[in-house]
Amino acid sequence: ALRARIVADDDPVAAFGRAARARSDCASFEHDGDLGNRVRGKMNKEFEAAIFALAIDELSGVVDTEVGVHIVQRRPLE
Repeated sequence: ALRARIVADDDPVAAFGRAARARSDCASFEHDGDLGNRVRGKMNKEFEAAIFALAIDELSGVVDTEVGVHIVQRRPLE
């Protein structure tokens, strides 16, 4: 349901940020869920696989990892 609301929003990037601020228990909520640039081999394997399987600006389904449940949005490198 949350993913569907984000995708249906007129601005999915902003909707993702609002959802992260409202629901995340990770410190990234302070940055609209942005974890910054990520490098292969430095993350949880399920999380990494989900991120690098996405196209830029694409939103994942639910990603279940040892540290929690996530919805991931891949953003362009800055």
